[in-house]
Amino acid sequence: EKEFVVDRRLLTCDLSTIRDIDEAITRRCFGFKSVDDYYAHASSGKRLSDVDVPLLVINAADDPIAFLGPPGSGTELPDAVSTNHNLILALTRQGGHLGWCDDKDAWGAPRWIESVTLKFLEAVIGNKHDGRLE
Repeated sequence: EKEFVVDRRLLTCDLSTIRDIDEAITRRCFGFKSVDDYYAHASSGKRLSDVDVPLLVINAADDPIAFLGPPGSGTELPDAVSTNHNLILALTRQGGHLGWCDDKDAWGAPRWIESVTLKFLEAVIGNKHDGRLE
């Protein structure tokens, strides 16, 4: 079993972003040579072409973790988003990271995301022919 010991000097520096934390701790914990190497390995983008069942990918433009930029910003999406017929990408302007709180009850459950997900699943179940979305 591999042991990971945090260098206390790293914890006393200014870790003000997720990237800073990933550089100081996460990538070292899992043995990556750089934070960019860790991000490349962890990214789902390179795995999207292998998806062989219907998948709804929901991302917010203001997501600080999986940042795609605002709709129409020209951010390059993985090729699979346009070539894999099993994928549907829903890109919202706001939502943060796993947020999508409702305007009427910002502190309540994220009903919007639940509603969209259920509608997607109902459509997949109702239109299932050969496992692909049509």
